[in-house]
Amino acid sequence: MLGYSRFFALFGMLLYVVYAEAFPEFEVAYPKVVESRRLTSEKVLHIKDGLTLQLEKASVLSENFVLTDSSSGKSVVTLMNGKLLEQNLYHDKKNMAAVQIIDKNGTVEVRGIVGERLRIIPLPLVPRSGNGTYCAQAFSVLGVINSI
Repeated sequence: MLGYSRFFALFGMLLYVVYAEAFPEFEVAYPKVVESRRLTSEKVLHIKDGLTLQLEKASVLSENFVLTDSSSGKSVVTLMNGKLLEQNLYHDKKNMAAVQIIDKNGTVEVRGIVGERLRIIPLPLVPRSGNGTYCAQAFSVLGVINSI
């Protein structure tokens, strides 16, 4: 009888062969905040070689707003705190990036978008790097959605 690890390895290879075209290519990155040499309140986020963001605090929401969800067929109204939602939100105009940075015990967890096609999400089940930084997945989106 096959052991669990062999079973999952074979199953994973089978899925890769069958669905290889469906999965977008991705890279594993270990993003980290580095010190800014400027006197502004910017954060510098190094995602991978060749991709470093000069981040500024983002402010795109009003202080309080109403969110109405009608997806279930009836309207559900929720009062939202915009300042709380923007607390960890940053943007880089040059690279057209918007990211959320959450500090977790001296390391950062990053999720967001860079440009039209690059997305970054945390990979919490992948081990940290030698210096303790969290892992993230950077992947390209094959299509761009122009309308909702």
